[in-house]
Amino acid sequence: MSPTEHSLMCMQHCSSDSYLIFTTFPRSCEVCGSVLENCRLRVPPFRLPNPFVASRCVPRSVLIRPTRGDFLSDYQNGDNLHIGISDENGSVYHYDERGANIDTCGWDQCVVVEIQNRSHIEDKWREILHSSQLSDLWTSERYDETSHNCYDYVLNVIRQLLFVTAPKQDFCRQFILPVTTKIAKYLEMYRKVKIRGVVVTQSLS
Repeated sequence: MSPTEHSLMCMQHCSSDSYLIFTTFPRSCEVCGSVLENCRLRVPPFRLPNPFVASRCVPRSVLIRPTRGDFLSDYQNGDNLHIGISDENGSVYHYDERGANIDTCGWDQCVVVEIQNRSHIEDKWREILHSSQLSDLWTSERYDETSHNCYDYVLNVIRQLLFVTAPKQDFCRQFILPVTTKIAKYLEMYRKVKIRGVVVTQSLS
């Protein structure tokens, strides 16, 4: 399921203070009730930024997805998130109870965790990812869902690439928390639209 299939659209019709949010173009305006077919719009429909991407579209990135299911259909605030790192082809290196893994599919609805400029480390990216798969640090026997998990794996790789020394808690607070906040806002609006068809809002922030 492509994330773009479920992108939110936005437009203004009769009021500069009201945005109409939808996925399917509405028959009438929720603000004034006018039929919208062939009418003049203050702001024509445009796509709202969608945080969800497929790993193949974001090579050399840190990515998160729900541990179970996907964001649009299944994720609820507080659910566990899984984290991995894509190589230059979009394959995702990650760690779970099975040990270190490489996925060529299954990351079609994930979110990028923004880290500092990576252009100067592209040559090292695949080398370090490959060596992480061979390391005995990341075997299934050593996995612990609290103290030795996917976040430890990704942070270990990032430390080698970027020479950062942040503890896991600081990494999550600085990089993961802003992403989950963005996800929560988008999902709240998406699910309202899914139920109502059209949502009227005064702010897009």
